[in-house]
Amino acid sequence: GRCLIFVSHEDEAVRSGRYAAALRGTPWEGRVVTGVKGADLQVRFIEEAAPLGAHIVVADDNIKDIAVECVSKALVEAQKRQGLQDHYTRLLDHRDAVECPLGDAGLRIVEEPEMRRFVRGAIASSRISRKQVDQRASEVDDALRRHGVETLPQLLALLKENVSREAPPLAAARR
Repeated sequence: GRCLIFVSHEDEAVRSGRYAAALRGTPWEGRVVTGVKGADLQVRFIEEAAPLGAHIVVADDNIKDIAVECVSKALVEAQKRQGLQDHYTRLLDHRDAVECPLGDAGLRIVEEPEMRRFVRGAIASSRISRKQVDQRASEVDDALRRHGVETLPQLLALLKENVSREAPPLAAARR
């Protein structure tokens, strides 16, 4: 899946460039979509922008907690013994967790750099095994790193530079 940040075209932080400046150099830099003002209209805008049949989760910027639907009984008992009362919330930062914050949902947390996700996603569209995808993705990652490319914005800048340098003028291309 892909996570995007939809912002209002009327937001002062967007218009002034503060939002873009705050995200510059982060994995979120290229993920801002300028939408419309008003939660109801923004949700409609997001629905219209998404491909038909896409699964969408809309989360506002004022969320403090996410409730866990399938709670671990072992974790609840451990929290009760510690005198903690809030058994239905947990941090998604799993590095210090007693158990996986995703509970028994059968999912696993994978920390993968944005560039690796992009490369793996591009390669995975071909009909090859998971092992071959991982091997090819590692080869591409290594090649990009040797050329100093470690982020998607760096890759996009390099591609734009090469395309503009090698592309024939528009008039010549039409002949």
